[in-house]
Amino acid sequence: MRVTSVLGIKYEDTATDEKFVRFFKLVQQQAEREGCVFFMDSGEGREIITEDLDGEDASGC
Repeated sequence: MRVTSVLGIKYEDTATDEKFVRFFKLVQQQAEREGCVFFMDSGEGREIITEDLDGEDASGC
């Protein structure tokens, strides 16, 4: 199911994961500094999991 509540995230299960959304907001902040928006296509491994964040290397455009 596609959602638009988090710019750059396509699927509801990802967009509702609070720890991942925190991680992805950091990704979007960096993309914004470079004048871009990052649209995630898929995870590539090398996970980072902390008490506050849950993310991994990602591919997209």
